[in-house]
Amino acid sequence: MKEKIDPQICLFEFYAEHKMAQQLKSVFTLLDNLPAIVNLADQDICRYSKSASGRKGLTADSILRAALLKQMMGLSDEELSFYLVGSISYRSFTRLSFDDISSSALQINIVKITAPTWEHINYILLGTAAKQKIEKAGQYVWKVL
Repeated sequence: MKEKIDPQICLFEFYAEHKMAQQLKSVFTLLDNLPAIVNLADQDICRYSKSASGRKGLTADSILRAALLKQMMGLSDEELSFYLVGSISYRSFTRLSFDDISSSALQINIVKITAPTWEHINYILLGTAAKQKIEKAGQYVWKVL
């Protein structure tokens, strides 16, 4: 059975001293403070799980973060896996280890998150941004995948 979030705390979380890496760190914290978003993604991802036994696979949290990274950076599946291998900041953001980075595994899991779920995630992010006066209401934070 897939887990929503890896309960083991990552001992190696690193973000480069770069504007983009620091933005990822801010989004990382925002996502940690909005567990409803991971729950939404988890519902879609688990809907297609075939077995409760065997390898646990990627967590819903990592899949969601990889999908957001892919969208934010405008990456293809192949580019996403390449950048995850090459960037400690990207791996920190997605909570993925070297063993978890496979373009096919990421692609198979990312597409499980449905358009209505992405829309709901956008509304949660937009509402949070509006409350924090980061973003005005009525605009999408990220476009639907």
